[in-house]
Amino acid sequence: MKKHLFSQFDNSVSDTKPVVPSFLYSVNGDRILYTYIRKNACTAFKHLFREIYQPWQEPVYEPLIGELNKAIAVRPDDIKTGKVGYDVSLFVYRDPIDRAISAFKNKLIQQSGADDFIRTVETFYDKPFGEISFASFVTDYLAALTTDNWQAVDGHMYPQQWHLLPINYTHVIEMGLLYEGMLELLPWELADKVFGTPVNITREKPTHMADVDSSTPVSEIVSIYNDTGFMPKKADILTDELEAELRKIYREDYEMLENMKGGS
Repeated sequence: MKKHLFSQFDNSVSDTKPVVPSFLYSVNGDRILYTYIRKNACTAFKHLFREIYQPWQEPVYEPLIGELNKAIAVRPDDIKTGKVGYDVSLFVYRDPIDRAISAFKNKLIQQSGADDFIRTVETFYDKPFGEISFASFVTDYLAALTTDNWQAVDGHMYPQQWHLLPINYTHVIEMGLLYEGMLELLPWELADKVFGTPVNITREKPTHMADVDSSTPVSEIVSIYNDTGFMPKKADILTDELEAELRKIYREDYEMLENMKGGS
């Protein structure tokens, strides 16, 4: 194991209930337990499961979560009680603010597979999603995660910590090092085929977008995206105040990252 690729994270004392399933799959006799975290390369892992269990499917086919639940999902209780064993436990993490901005762009600007996401936003605000801004998205919608109304927020925005099982994870990979990390866990041919080319990349405009800031309505950003194919950069929409607010909203995730640093 290379220290620069992997961290470990002991979540065994956590009483947080996982909000999505974990999946158990086997490669060359090794049982790998993977915890699915939305917006953290989960599409790539769906492609991995297709290659392992349904290699005859067309390359464009991506298994649905419902299909994976029936095929390879494991119950948290079976993991906690030891009924189901594993050799490796894995999850992928990313910076919480980068993850939130990525979701905003992917779901509200690109609108990629976003029908359910948009529906939750419009229900929350009781108005078309195009009328909100990134600032409102953070201070109203995401801020609800810290209240009793957290279930009104789409699951893609839940803290990464909420997804985890109460176990000691042996392999924790930063998303930017996913390819290198999976090369150490999978046969080269399989890792290179699935993780060698990133998927769901959001294109960035290489220069500052002077007409876009944190208060710009989503509809205006969508218009720019439709005309140019580009997105606002992080610096265009993230103010110091919004960064501070996001750090409060995702406090659990930042504490998790600090704990991983301390244990590495």
